[in-house]
Amino acid sequence: MKVAGSIVLVTGANRGLGRAFAKALVEMGAAKVYAAARNPEAVTLKGVVPLKLDVTSDEDAVAAARVAGNINLLINNAGIARPGGFLADGAVEAAREQFEVNFVGPLRMARAFAPDEERRRRDHQRAFCCKLDERSGAGDLWCIEISRMGA
Repeated sequence: MKVAGSIVLVTGANRGLGRAFAKALVEMGAAKVYAAARNPEAVTLKGVVPLKLDVTSDEDAVAAARVAGNINLLINNAGIARPGGFLADGAVEAAREQFEVNFVGPLRMARAFAPDEERRRRDHQRAFCCKLDERSGAGDLWCIEISRMGA
């Protein structure tokens, strides 16, 4: 995809990898970069448009789509990790929270930005849910492609 001249929304853009994505997009000539975070005041990067977004909120996703509905690229970067033992106290709650943010969040965003089911079928849009796993020390990147959304 050509970045120069594009309009992009990056979730989780207030720090870490999301901030790096937003910075790189600005440097690569994106026409507009929406830097989304639960707390938009935490977005301090020059050249971006801060946007309030909690990916666990349907209302926030719809509001973001109203503001930034003209994007060409959506980078679903927001994510959390709740390390701990599989059988530890709070493991079930931690797993639910991680699933809501790391899986349902990107799905919610894809649906908010392509709300018309007929359009999703017609355009055969694809979504990629990607995470960089830095805990392994190797910086493993894993992706799941959701192909032909809505079909």
